[in-house]
Amino acid sequence: MLRLTHAAKLTAGGVAQSVRPLSTSAVALGKKKKDTSGAVNQPSYKELVIRREKERLREITQRKERAKFAQQMRKARDRLSHPLLMDFPLALRYIRAMEVGWPSSSTSIVVSWSIVAKKGTNGITGTVRLPKAIGSDTICVITSNEAQAQAAKEAGASLVGGQELIDDLLSGKQPLDFNKCYATPEIIGKMGRLGRVLGPKGMMPSAKKGTVGNDVAEIIASTSGVMPFRESAGCLSIKVGDASFTDTEIVENIAAASRAVREQIAKTRDTAKPSSLARTTLRSFHSPAITIDA
Repeated sequence: MLRLTHAAKLTAGGVAQSVRPLSTSAVALGKKKKDTSGAVNQPSYKELVIRREKERLREITQRKERAKFAQQMRKARDRLSHPLLMDFPLALRYIRAMEVGWPSSSTSIVVSWSIVAKKGTNGITGTVRLPKAIGSDTICVITSNEAQAQAAKEAGASLVGGQELIDDLLSGKQPLDFNKCYATPEIIGKMGRLGRVLGPKGMMPSAKKGTVGNDVAEIIASTSGVMPFRESAGCLSIKVGDASFTDTEIVENIAAASRAVREQIAKTRDTAKPSSLARTTLRSFHSPAITIDA
């Protein structure tokens, strides 16, 4: 008796019509046949086309990045050929003229560097101690050690406290009317939640930044007047004064800032992705950026 793999269908006239048996390969239609022999399956034509297209797009992207980097390097070599290139006295003369009639508190004078680096390079960061300090530091010290609290007050800290100060900062009862914050090791474990309050302002104490230690007075003395800087989107800016500063004080601050930045740039020369300095500008809040040699 013939064995059918599929039931017969009846036509409208009642005549039985056999259906073609289904092949076993049709069940696995669209599925790859599993290779049990251990041999590596060859990619299909479609997979090869997709792979080659991805490689082509990757090569195009890399070629564009190399061309962009080469163009930036050419600009870096020609950084002193800008039409607004001036020496320090003339640049400061134009900047001061733009700030006439404005209060000195709103006339920040800033020096900026354009940083040329390959994609994926870590930004330039560091600190600089300016010869002429800008403003005065308002210091907060968090400690549960009575001796360190007394030493911090003698060193010039205006806000000193322990757990009660942490609670006041978290609740908002104590405003953030300070720009430097230090702590001692025995209380740093209780300051975790302060990260969301002090972290966005860059004031969260940490041993890496040198703002946590057993001798608070020494830390305050060693970090007083130190200004941090950080590269952002290929630009690094440092405030070097305002309209109340003399030309000599501003030039000395620019020289100190330039040395600090160049030291950090020099550290990247032995790495796989070195950074280079391009155009250097001096500007104020109301003046255009003037190119200088710094």
